[in-house]
Amino acid sequence: MVDGLLALLCAAVTIATVVAVDEPHDDSHLDALGVALLLGQTLPVAWRRRRPVMAWAACGVAAAIWGIGEFPDTVLDLGPLVIVFSVAAHCRRRTATALGLATAAVIALSLLLAGDASVEDVSFNFLIFGVAWALGENQRTRRAYTAELEAKAARLERSRAEEAERAVAQERARIAHELHDVVATTSA
Repeated sequence: MVDGLLALLCAAVTIATVVAVDEPHDDSHLDALGVALLLGQTLPVAWRRRRPVMAWAACGVAAAIWGIGEFPDTVLDLGPLVIVFSVAAHCRRRTATALGLATAAVIALSLLLAGDASVEDVSFNFLIFGVAWALGENQRTRRAYTAELEAKAARLERSRAEEAERAVAQERARIAHELHDVVATTSA
């Protein structure tokens, strides 16, 4: 539910910013295909936790077509950023690294094929997507660390409970032994 609402929010903000900065004298305009591609970049956010690789692939295809095509510039690619973050946060490190490198390659390729990309455009894209990936990696690492701490706390609690049971059993045995000695000396 939350991811679905986040996907809708990303779609609304992305489309609104493209419409807001669309220059009427520019050759590129937002048409039905453009809206579909923007939705293709943002709506997969709804699957980002359950199927991060599939969301990454769907978003990546739409983003690559957008980048190569004659469409207005986007101010901020919210959907792809959230999905890159999610891939790094929810996939194994090997998968996340491979998809992060593939994302970098797709960004570079689409900017090269677009033909009008400046060094600043390339640098900015690598920076923001790199930061999104690094934040996702950090979240995955923290989640693993927290899980390990919780498992360690559970092991310590079990160990403490077992030690307490062992101490109670030893005390009972000691009392039983003393009681046996008292009974044996009184009956003798």
